[in-house]
Amino acid sequence: MADNIRSLPSVMDGFKPSQRKILYGCFLRNLKDEIKVAQLAGYISEKTGYHHGEQSLMMSIISLAQDFVGSNNLNILRPNGAFGSRAAGGKDASAPRYIFTEFMPITKKVFNPEDNPLLTYMQDDEQTVEPEWYLPVIPMILVNGAEGIGSGWSSSIPPFNPVDIVNNIRALMNGEEMSDMIPWFKGWEGTVTRIAKDKFRVEGNIEEVDDNTIEITELPARMWTIQMKEFLLSGLGGNEKMKPWIKDMEEQHTTGIRFVITLSDEEMEKTRRMGLKTRFKLISSISTSNMVAFDPQGRIKKYTGAAEIIEEYYHIRLDFYQRRKDYLAQHFSNQLEKLSYQARFIKMVIEGDLVVSNKKRTVIIGELQKLGFPGFDKDNKPVRVENIKVEMDSEEEEELEKLAETTTTVVANKTSNPASNYDYLLGLQIWSLTRERYEKLLQQRDAKEAELNVLLAKSAKDLWNIDLDEFLVAWDEFLKEDEENRLTLVPNENGKKKQRKRRAPKAAGKTETKKAKTTKTTTAKKEKTPTVTVKKEKSPSVLSSRANSKTKSSTSKNSKITDFVKSATPEVKTEKEEPKGFKSVFGSKSANIFGAAKKSSSKFNSVFSAFSNDDLISLSDSDDDEKEKPSSSIFKKPSATTNKTKPKSSSFVLSDDEIEISDDETSTKKKTTSCPF
Repeated sequence: MADNIRSLPSVMDGFKPSQRKILYGCFLRNLKDEIKVAQLAGYISEKTGYHHGEQSLMMSIISLAQDFVGSNNLNILRPNGAFGSRAAGGKDASAPRYIFTEFMPITKKVFNPEDNPLLTYMQDDEQTVEPEWYLPVIPMILVNGAEGIGSGWSSSIPPFNPVDIVNNIRALMNGEEMSDMIPWFKGWEGTVTRIAKDKFRVEGNIEEVDDNTIEITELPARMWTIQMKEFLLSGLGGNEKMKPWIKDMEEQHTTGIRFVITLSDEEMEKTRRMGLKTRFKLISSISTSNMVAFDPQGRIKKYTGAAEIIEEYYHIRLDFYQRRKDYLAQHFSNQLEKLSYQARFIKMVIEGDLVVSNKKRTVIIGELQKLGFPGFDKDNKPVRVENIKVEMDSEEEEELEKLAETTTTVVANKTSNPASNYDYLLGLQIWSLTRERYEKLLQQRDAKEAELNVLLAKSAKDLWNIDLDEFLVAWDEFLKEDEENRLTLVPNENGKKKQRKRRAPKAAGKTETKKAKTTKTTTAKKEKTPTVTVKKEKSPSVLSSRANSKTKSSTSKNSKITDFVKSATPEVKTEKEEPKGFKSVFGSKSANIFGAAKKSSSKFNSVFSAFSNDDLISLSDSDDDEKEKPSSSIFKKPSATTNKTKPKSSSFVLSDDEIEISDDETSTKKKTTSCPF
């Protein structure tokens, strides 16, 4: 039975337990701003006693927020991020830690908070958790549909148009017969046809563009794009069981579906004989013969159709609208009575008929009881108990004295002590004991009395019709927003799709601060990283600035190298064309900074021979900004052979972060080494 409870929906709200916990957790958190899906799942798991893996709870949150064609007709959560698409049926959603969600504006029009006091809340380990079921304004099980497989039971309920559901509910109110409904999918442009009492044919759209070209513009409901693509690719390339029969196929999707297929003359004729929709599998079916759900009493029941679900829901929901009216009438009456006693209390204080200063609380409460002032509990219900004995221990008296010193307010300790029922009078602030406050309370009392009279003049059906009108207005806005969101996926001039952007947080100042910090960090990084560049208007003396940025331990060695560079380099001439036989290692522009390489080669080797390998490596190690260090010494002492024989050519190659030397003499292939300074 536990498996069925988790797998089958309730006919009242269309939710499974995990989905109901999500809605309860969002109401409990008062979800106004967006929150990460992963964070919301953790909160719900903590507050609702969820005893299973949080990963499945995250997937349930994602499914409640999905709004692509074929998912939810009415998603109660907003998908701020990549919550999946029609291409893969929602399986391509991003990780829960990267996506955000919040309430949709229409959610509280569907689940009216005024019904919350009427619900039966369950207990889990002495913790109040979600109710047995919620009371939406219309049966949500028919709006979004439901599917599930339990132990011995399964359920498959298609979605319907909310407007058709509202019309049938109003038909029942007026004693009329309900009209027939067919499955409906938001944003879907195919056709649905009833072929039996409990079966419908669902068809996509296809048409001939010319003699050999076919265009598919819609798929059967809940047939995902990737499924059709795999089918067409199998016809394009063939397989063991089927020869290739599609000549060419293109995908040109924007906000909808568009496959452009080219066939040969023979295959086109064959497709016409078979039927375009049959050949391309654009026909499927929906059955209403397995509509299984838990009834209001918690029993598994199989319904014959959508009409039976609406009728059963109608009687239960109408009864709860009467309960709501009775509850609100009593609540307004209590508020009216409370405002009247508060106004009377303030009037007696300002006229001097009641003195509350310099008296103990026990004495004041005794006087209030004699004057006929009732107490009000935490639920705003009047409590009339004569001669309440107020007992206060020493700790309570000390606490009240401290509060009186800091807040200038008479405060009663909210304990089980019946005296706390008089907090609505004794908890008033001193500035409220004025004539202005008294007159304002009288106005509030008159307004509440008028509100009560309006409520009493309405029937349960009137209350339901008001909620239905508000829902239809919110539904039109919901569809308009959904259409705008789908239009944002149209490719722009560059051929890239504009992804739906997550709404910016309300605290704009915080966002600007973060941007400013990011800019500073980027600037600091740019200033910290030294670069060596060769430009037409600059000399290669940048090597000296490069060397001078090293640690103090290598200052003298850097100066020797700088002197050598200055003496060996008369000018820098940047050539637009690479020298003959020269190869740039990293694709950067090169310049021969030595002019005549043959004359400077021997001098270069003689100067660097004065430095040992360890000295050169120490220059590299002293640079803290270099991310990578050479694995071995890049300069070696020239051997006797090298000193005796003049190299054919030698040159420096300067890139953005390194200097490279190519020597044609040491080997037949060009060897490239990098200077760490």
